[in-house]
Amino acid sequence: MSTDKASVDVTINELEEAKEPQFVNTFKIGYGEGAFAINFGRMTQVEETKGQVDVVAKIVLPAEQMQSLIMSLINAAFDYEKTFDKEIMPKKDKGQ
Repeated sequence: MSTDKASVDVTINELEEAKEPQFVNTFKIGYGEGAFAINFGRMTQVEETKGQVDVVAKIVLPAEQMQSLIMSLINAAFDYEKTFDKEIMPKKDKGQ
């Protein structure tokens, strides 16, 4: 959890509706002035050329927290790569 105050004692309470993890395979990020909205969903194929997304969770993140989220995701991805010896981060092309 991110905060600007280094000495804040934070208690995390897990709400009942958040206790069961939701597995998703797609997300959509939108934004407006001052906030980002992220929808997480499960996409399924309903016909040969048609799909459907069921949104299972939505969050709104203040713009000031976006950099912290991005850095946390990048750090978690690097830790994941080290732990499981599996590359998931894009690699810089040697020609660049």
